Amino acid sequence: MIRRNDGNDWLLFSQVDHAHLAAEIAQVWGNDTVPAIPLPDLLIPAIRQHDEGWREWECAPEVDPGTGYPRDFTEMPMSVSTKIWAENITASTRGTPSQAEAMKRYQEYLTERNESLDGHRATVLETVIEFRASFRCNEVQRRAEQETLLQEPFDFYFDELLQTGIVRLAGQDFVGDYYALDLPHLGASPLGGIWVSCHFCYLAEKARESRSDNADDVAAIEQFLKEQAVLQQEWTDDSVRDFAGDELSRLIETGFRYVQLFDRISLCCSEQKDAAEIHLPCGNTFIVSPRIKDGSCTISPSPFPPTADFFSMATVRRLPAQQYDDNQLRNAMEAASLENFDVRLIGH
Repeated sequence: MIRRNDGNDWLLFSQVDHAHLAAEIAQVWGNDTVPAIPLPDLLIPAIRQHDEGWREWECAPEVDPGTGYPRDFTEMPMSVSTKIWAENITASTRGTPSQAEAMKRYQEYLTERNESLDGHRATVLETVIEFRASFRCNEVQRRAEQETLLQEPFDFYFDELLQTGIVRLAGQDFVGDYYALDLPHLGASPLGGIWVSCHFCYLAEKARESRSDNADDVAAIEQFLKEQAVLQQEWTDDSVRDFAGDELSRLIETGFRYVQLFDRISLCCSEQKDAAEIHLPCGNTFIVSPRIKDGSCTISPSPFPPTADFFSMATVRRLPAQQYDDNQLRNAMEAASLENFDVRLIGH
């Protein structure tokens, strides 16, 4: 969970939604001077799912007993963080949902109603399948409506996917309902696992430096790094069949740096802190700076097409900034208002 100060209140963002925002930015990245991301079919799902493990914790967030504040993701005991990080990494190895099974179910459903799988239905179905793990209805709607002008209201198509069993209501977190695909997943994504594992190992090493005086935190970090070293080697061995030698090493480094890039850009959009300088293996350096007055962020050089900046929307909880215990926090979050938070990233 991301906790942001807003006057006398806090705005609470979901970590899962933050990762999905990072993937949205990755999908529109690239122009005549800034290259699009490599291997988007593998890298964008890894970016989108890199915080998937936070979902369960966010359904019942906790307060920091030292401050009484809802715990921001940077304030977690490392024994908890590393467990969630491991779940994030596992989610990032998820293979591709079976499009053949989805098409079969949809065709059978439509045939019974003397309907056909037209282009509008296919667009919504393909968009849903892109998400692989969890998603909110409104983010799929935004993505589908970017692709085409739908003939029917989006809810019409989404309801059909629920009725076919392709999509199911998976649960509710502190922001609202979230959904999941109910399809078999084919294969695995060892590169996705490596990229996201490298990202969290980098964060773990940084945390080991900053928390060196906490023996429990250091022990949890050391155990996490040891376990990830074994997994990374296994996934590297699995990837050798497709990528050899130096090519694989470059691909691992490049993918990790892109996960890191979009994670940091998305955090800048939601946290609105100091300017961040981010470097990529290809030599590009990007500066992301908050614009306090209108709530947007700028990125330089612009990675977007000349006529298109980035716009999206997040749903957040507004909570009075005060001390709580765990029960008070749960009650306050149930009563807290939901708000739409505009996310603007302007290329300069």
